[in-house]
Amino acid sequence: DPAAICIGEFWAKDRSISDLIFYIGTMISGRAFSTDNAFNEEAAQWYKEHGSRLPFDKVDFSKEIGKKEESGGLTLESEEIPGVEPASETEQISQAAAGEPDIGAGTNAARIDADKLKLLAKQHRYFELDSELSALSPEKIGDIDYKRDNLSRQAAAALKQARDLYDEGSNYEHQGNPGRALDAFKKVAAAVADFPGIEEDIERTTQAKELLGDWSLTPEQQEEEDTEPVAENGEEQPSAPKERKEIRKSGRIKLFEDTARQTSRLIPYVAGIVALMVLSTGGIYYYLNSMRLDKARAEFRECQVILKQNRFKDAERQCENAIDAAKQVQFFKAKAREALLVEINGLLNDESLQQGLLGNLLLDGQYLPRQVVRTIMAFKHFMGEGDKYFATGDWEKAASNYNEALKVSNTQEGVDEQLVFAVTENQKISQFNILLRSGNEFIKRGKWVLATKDLEQALEQVKNITIENKAETIDSITAKLADIALATAKQQGISAFDDGQYDKAVAYYKEALDTAKKAYQPDDPVVKELKEMVVKAELYETIKSGRDSFNGADWDQAINLYEKAISILESNRDLLTQANTDENRKKLARIILQTSIIRDKQGAAQALKEHRYLTAIEKLQSILETISRSEFGKEIEFASVADETRTAIKQAETEMLLADKIAYLENNFKELFTRHYTASPAESLTEPKVVFEKRLGDKLLFRLECIEVGRGRPLRLIMRYIHDLKTGTWNFYSGTD
Repeated sequence: DPAAICIGEFWAKDRSISDLIFYIGTMISGRAFSTDNAFNEEAAQWYKEHGSRLPFDKVDFSKEIGKKEESGGLTLESEEIPGVEPASETEQISQAAAGEPDIGAGTNAARIDADKLKLLAKQHRYFELDSELSALSPEKIGDIDYKRDNLSRQAAAALKQARDLYDEGSNYEHQGNPGRALDAFKKVAAAVADFPGIEEDIERTTQAKELLGDWSLTPEQQEEEDTEPVAENGEEQPSAPKERKEIRKSGRIKLFEDTARQTSRLIPYVAGIVALMVLSTGGIYYYLNSMRLDKARAEFRECQVILKQNRFKDAERQCENAIDAAKQVQFFKAKAREALLVEINGLLNDESLQQGLLGNLLLDGQYLPRQVVRTIMAFKHFMGEGDKYFATGDWEKAASNYNEALKVSNTQEGVDEQLVFAVTENQKISQFNILLRSGNEFIKRGKWVLATKDLEQALEQVKNITIENKAETIDSITAKLADIALATAKQQGISAFDDGQYDKAVAYYKEALDTAKKAYQPDDPVVKELKEMVVKAELYETIKSGRDSFNGADWDQAINLYEKAISILESNRDLLTQANTDENRKKLARIILQTSIIRDKQGAAQALKEHRYLTAIEKLQSILETISRSEFGKEIEFASVADETRTAIKQAETEMLLADKIAYLENNFKELFTRHYTASPAESLTEPKVVFEKRLGDKLLFRLECIEVGRGRPLRLIMRYIHDLKTGTWNFYSGTD
C-alpha cells in the first residue's frame, strides 16, 4: 500500500528531502518494513506471508538519487538479524543510550526504549541486550516494538556461541598457541561486540603471537598450519605454507644427517642448544602465565564493574570466567594466583551478589526484592522533589511530584504506609493552596464564576487537612465567597438591566441585596445602593410591561401598569434620589391620559359601527370628562381632542336620530308607495332604499326609491317624505313645503 507508508518517525530526525525519497523507495520496494504497530495492518500481514518475494524491485535506489551511500546517506541494504523481523530504516539508525533505566529520574523511570533494544541487537551488543530484557517487568513487555521472545532467543544463541568460542580460544592460549587463540577471540568479538574483556584478550594474544611466532605451535599444530589447501577439483593450490613446509623438512633432515656424521664434534653445541631451549621454554611459560594472570585480573575487574551495575548474573558469570583464567596459571605466579582466587571467591560469596542473584537489592540496610527497591526509590525521589517545592511554596510542582509518588505507591507494594500518609497530606495541602491562589487571582481579574468554583473547592478541602489558623482560613474563604456572590449577582443584574431584561435584573439585585443584608448593617451604603437598584429595575420593568400592553392594545392593563409605576415613584422618593420623581410622574400621567383617550375613542368607534349610538355617545362623553379632570386639559393637544370629541358626539346623536327614521321608512315603504302610486300593486315593489337628503329647520327630508316589476320593463319609483321633529308626523313632500 504505497499510499500508507509511515514517514513521521523518520522525518522527525532532521532528514533531507533526498533521504526521505530514498527511505520511501526502500519501504515501497519491501526492502525495509516493520510488521509491529504497522500503519496498515493488512499490508503488514501480506509482507509477513510473502517474505520470500521481497524486495519487489531490484532497482538500486541509491544510484537513482545520486549514490547516497557515497555521500554519507542511508544505505539501502540492511543486515538482517536472525529470528527478528526486518526493521524500518528509521529503526535501523535510531540511537539509544546504554545502561539500565534510572529508577530515580522522574517520570521516565520505568520507560522502555524499544529503539535502544533494536540498536543493541543491530550492533551485536548481546550482553547488554540480555541484561535489558531481563530487567523488563512483565507488564511493560507490551510496549516493545520487537517481539521479546525473538530478541531473547537471538541474544541467548549469540552469547552461547560467543562463550563456546571464548572457551576454545582460552584452551588454545593455555596450550601455548596464541595465534589460534587470537582467531577465536576475534570470532567472539564479531559474535558479541560487548563480550566482557574481549578487547584485552585480543590485544594480549596479538602481542603473544608477534612475540612467539612459530615457537608457540606444537609440531602437530605446525603440521596442520603447513597443510596445503586443496581445491574442489583435487588439484593442489600453491601457497607460501608449502614452501615453508619444504624448507622446514629439508632443514630438519639436514640437521639430523649432520648430527649423525659429526656427533662427537657437535656434542658441546647440542648441549648448549638444549640448555637454551630449556631456558627459552621456561621464559615462554613464565610469559604465558603472566598473561594468564593479567587476563584473570582483568576478568575480575570486569566482574566488579558489572556487579556495581547490579547485573548479578553477568557478574557471577564473569567472576567464574576469572576463576577459570586464574586456574590456568601454572608453575609461576602461584602466590599471586592464590591471592586472586581468594578475592574472586570472596566476591562470589559476598552477600550483595548472593542476594542479587536471588533478585534482591540492598536498601537502607536490608535486602529487598528488586521491584520493591525500585518502587521505594522512585517513591522517595518524587517525595523528595515534592518536599523541596513544598518548602518554597511552589504548590503546582509540589502537587505534581506528590501525585507521581502516590501513583507509584498505588501500582506497586513495598512503600512505608507512614510515608504514603505524609505524602497524601502534603498533596492535599498543596492542592488546597493551588485552588486558593487560583481563586484569589480570578477575584483580581473579576472572573467571579471561576473564582467561586475554585474557592468552593478550596473550602471543601480545607476542612479535611491540618494547617495553622484553620478556622480563620475558613472564615476568610467564606467571606470571599459572600463578596463574590454579592458581586456576581450585582454584575449579573447590571448586565441584565443593560440588556433591557429588567425582570431578571430585579431577581439578581434582590439576590445581591439578601447577601448584603447578611454581611452589612442596614444603613450601610452597599445595602442602600442595592435597594435603589432593585426599585429602579422594578420601575423600568413596570414601564416596559405597560408599553408592551400598550403596543398590544391592552389599554386597561397598560393604564394599570403605568399607574403602578407612578406608585413606585411616589413611594420611593428617598431611594430614587438621582431620579426626578415629579417629572417622571408627570410623564407617566400624560401617558395614562393618552392611553385612556385612545381606549375610549376606539370603543366609541366600534359602538358606532355596530349602531350602538348610546354606548358610543357615553364613551365620547367619558373622554371629555377625563380631559376636564386632568391637569393637562388646558394644553392645546388635549383641548383639540375635546373639541373633536364634542363634534363626534353631535354626529353620533344625529346618526342615532336618522337611524330610527330610516328604519321606519324601510319597514313601511310598500304602504307609502301604494298610497301615492295607486296603480302599483304592493307585490310588484322591490329593492327599497332610503336616503337622508337634508335638514330643513325642524324637518328632516328623506328620499325613498324602489323597483317596480311585473308590467314589462322594470321602473324605478322615487318619492320624498318629510318628518316634523316638533310634531313627530310624516308627510308626502311635494317640493313646495
